[in-house]
Amino acid sequence: MPLLNLPGLSMDAERTIETATGLTIGVKRRPEGLAHCPQCGGELAPNGTRRVTYADLPIRGKPTFLDWDRQRFLCKACGKTSSDDHPELHAQFLMTMRLYDWIGDRSLRTTFSAVASDTGLDPRSIRRVFAEWSAAKMKLQPFVTPKWLGMDEVHLLKKARGVLTNLDENTMVDLLPDRSMKTMALRISQFDRKDQIELVAMDMWRPYRTVIEQALPQAKIVIDKWHVLRMANEGLERIRKSYRADLSPARRRRLMHDRFLLARREKDLKPGERLILEAWTNEFKPLGAAWKAKEAFYDIYTLDAPRHAREAYLAWQRKLSPEMKVAFQPLITAMGNWSEPVFNYFDFRITNAYTESLNRLIGDTDRIGRGYSFDVLRTRMLLARGALKQEGLPPGTFGYREDGEQPFTGVHIPTLTDMIENGQW
Repeated sequence: MPLLNLPGLSMDAERTIETATGLTIGVKRRPEGLAHCPQCGGELAPNGTRRVTYADLPIRGKPTFLDWDRQRFLCKACGKTSSDDHPELHAQFLMTMRLYDWIGDRSLRTTFSAVASDTGLDPRSIRRVFAEWSAAKMKLQPFVTPKWLGMDEVHLLKKARGVLTNLDENTMVDLLPDRSMKTMALRISQFDRKDQIELVAMDMWRPYRTVIEQALPQAKIVIDKWHVLRMANEGLERIRKSYRADLSPARRRRLMHDRFLLARREKDLKPGERLILEAWTNEFKPLGAAWKAKEAFYDIYTLDAPRHAREAYLAWQRKLSPEMKVAFQPLITAMGNWSEPVFNYFDFRITNAYTESLNRLIGDTDRIGRGYSFDVLRTRMLLARGALKQEGLPPGTFGYREDGEQPFTGVHIPTLTDMIENGQW
């Protein structure tokens, strides 16, 4: 197989040098060159050559470079000079187009330093190539506007980042630099046909609500049930922590360890765990009352209609003792301030249930990409080969198209998680 393999260019064997650490291929001047002046279309006359070095794909595991005697021309009409170009050579980055694409694709799966080592280029050059390559690829990979939008946040590089998901497809649509109102509103405004968004699941963070009410007035807000249930657990935790000062260090550690039993549903407890829980709740009656209040609140989410859920909640609140009302006051206040979005769950049953796996995925991404910027990590996730879910195709169909004709619903979160855990990303 020829070393050069670029149409219209021929190798100069006398200037081709291979060492233990690299390969330089001499490339001869093209006899034909440019046909006309690119400025005025006039006739051109040869005006000497200039040797230009282009990086190329590694050959035999060695960094490879092309030394091309590029012809220069002088226009007889306008007097301006121009140089011969070749469609397979990237003029800005002085590398072959095949290397340009290889760097972009390779950088999705390994570090810039590793790519730089393979190519003999500076890591900063690799970063610049990847930035341009990925921006072009992102434009060719359109994500369709979801009907059910999820809004949440994850912590990446020591900062809360906004996350937008397609809840119907369990895919991530975008990872944003922060979760501010301005950032969220700008990204939502960029959705094509945003009027088709019917439901938005979120936690009880007021800026999210403000953004949706202003940007998507047709959409119904649904508070993710896991955020509500977590507040019930926090009420129980307030009671548990109130006993810490009266316990010996050993018993305090024991109660801290057993807090996981308090958070667990009664139906999920094993016989031995029930005995441990009964011992604590019999000794500390308010702790038993808080645990029963938590269980009763969880039972509300087993009901099948908003009316029944509202009635059950009001009954739950009436049964609380003054001490329990203090412990569960943040939950009671939130239920009052967010009543309609909370009870919308019982009509539409959507949640941000992806959050647990997404948080693990983000953590793995942060660990693998230590030293990367946020923009690079975001791009790596949103262009992950084999995890982009194609719209309108059978479940489990993923791909990565160059033409942009087949839109995607986003990056399938379970698939990308598996890829990371199996070392395929």
